[in-house]
Amino acid sequence: MFFRTKNFAFTNLYLTFLWNLDYELDPAVIGKVLGTNQVAIYAIGLTVPSFFRSILGILFSPFSDRFNHFTGIRNNNGLKSFYLQVTTITAPFVVIPILTVSLFARPIILSWVRINYLDSVSITQL
Repeated sequence: MFFRTKNFAFTNLYLTFLWNLDYELDPAVIGKVLGTNQVAIYAIGLTVPSFFRSILGILFSPFSDRFNHFTGIRNNNGLKSFYLQVTTITAPFVVIPILTVSLFARPIILSWVRINYLDSVSITQL
């Protein structure tokens, strides 16, 4: 089994390294090129999507084992049925908060960090 899956492990390790390198270097490059104020705008704008990513990871992580189970036993019909069921049930819990925060990003950021960082609204909404 190791020899069959070792290429996936090395690929995943490589992609994880590149992701972390990109994720960690963004603020340094922005700070060097555009200045520290732009780093703050970038950080504020990406705090909300990062929060949603964490919450959605918590929400959907229990289902990943079941998705892998259906994939492992090659039950595509069961996988499709389960995927549609999970998507249908969780859609309101995903779409409504994201749309609400996107629509009210300006007042949220104004109340959070005041007018100095209002440029981060477009990053948050994107």
